[in-house]
Amino acid sequence: MHRKIEWDVVITAALIGVISILVHWFMGKDKSIRITGNDTFYKSVGIGVAVMIAVYMIGHNMIAKYAKEIALFMFFILIFLRLQPDSKYLGFGSARVITAAVLCLYVPVYGAILHKYRGDGIIALLKAILWMIVPIVVIHKSSRVITEVALLAAMMMQLLFCIKKRWFKIHLISFLAAVAVITFAVKVFMDKSGLLGRFGRKTISNVFSIDENVVQSFFDVNFVGGSGEEKLKFLPKPDIDFLLTYQANRYGLLPAIGIALLVIAVITFGYKSVIRCKNDLGFLMGTGCLNVLLENTVINIFENMGKMPYTDTFLPFFSSQTSYIVMAYIFVGIILSVGKGRYARERFLKYAMRNLLRC
Repeated sequence: MHRKIEWDVVITAALIGVISILVHWFMGKDKSIRITGNDTFYKSVGIGVAVMIAVYMIGHNMIAKYAKEIALFMFFILIFLRLQPDSKYLGFGSARVITAAVLCLYVPVYGAILHKYRGDGIIALLKAILWMIVPIVVIHKSSRVITEVALLAAMMMQLLFCIKKRWFKIHLISFLAAVAVITFAVKVFMDKSGLLGRFGRKTISNVFSIDENVVQSFFDVNFVGGSGEEKLKFLPKPDIDFLLTYQANRYGLLPAIGIALLVIAVITFGYKSVIRCKNDLGFLMGTGCLNVLLENTVINIFENMGKMPYTDTFLPFFSSQTSYIVMAYIFVGIILSVGKGRYARERFLKYAMRNLLRC
C-alpha cells in the first residue's frame, strides 16, 4: 500500500516559491542595493519546480540504479572544472553552474552507492570511504572550505548510519581501523585547508566594516519595520548570502525570522516524511538531501547573525542563484519520491494529464 503524496512538503515548497518570488521582486525595486545574483529569479523558481516534478516522476529508485555511473559523471565534471581558469563555475554558453551545487547533488547519490555495498565486508567499507573523500579532494579550492566540510559531514552521517545498521560485515579491529582512516583523512584535510586557523579571523562584523560605514547587526533592528539607519549599499550579496540581514534591516526582524522558519518548516516536514519511510535506500537518499539543506540553512543563519565567517553560503529556496534553487527543488523531488511508489507516481501523472486536457 502506497502512502499519499506528502502534501505538507508540497504546500510548504509551493509557499516558499511564491514568497521567494515576492521577496526578490521587492528587492529588485530597491535602488539602495546592488543585486549580484540572478535578476530573473522567478524563472529560476519555475525551472526548479519543473525539475522537481521530473525527478519525482523518475523516482529515487531509478537514480539509485545508476548511482555509480552518475557519480563517475560528476567526478568527470569536477575534474573538468579544476582545469578551468574559474573552477567555481561550469559554463554552458551564457549559463553557469556552481561547482558546490554539483557536489551537493552528489550526497543523495552517495547514499545510493552505500546501499549497493549492503552486506559486504571491510573492502566495501574502504570503497565507501573513498567514494566519500575523493569528490571532496577534487573540489577542494574550487569552493569555500566550510562548504566542503558541510558536505563531508552530510556524507559521514550517511556512512555512520550504515555502520550502525551493521551493513558491513567487519570485525571490531577492522571497524576501529576504518574509523582511524576516516579520522586521519579529516585531520589531514583540515590541516591542509587551514580551516581551523582561518575560521575566526573574519566574521560578518568585519565584512560590514567597510570605510567605517557599518551595517547594523542582525539583532540591532526593529522587530517590525525598517531601522531607519540602513546602510544597505555596503551589504555584500544582499540577494544571496545576506538576504536575512537585508530583510531585517529593511523590513524588521520578524520578516527575516519568518523567512528562516519557512525554510526550516519544509526541511522539518521532509524529515517527517523520510523518517516514516520503511525503505533504507529511501531513508539514506532522503536524509542526505535534508542534511545538506539543513546544514546550509544553519550556516547561513549564523553567518547573518555574525557568528560565522563569510562562507559564500546560500539560504535554500531564497538565495538568487539558479544552481542552488534548482538543487533545492531536486532534493524536494527526491524526498517526495521516497514517500511514494512507482504506481502512485503513474496515477499522479495520469490525473495531471487528465486535468491538463480539461483546461
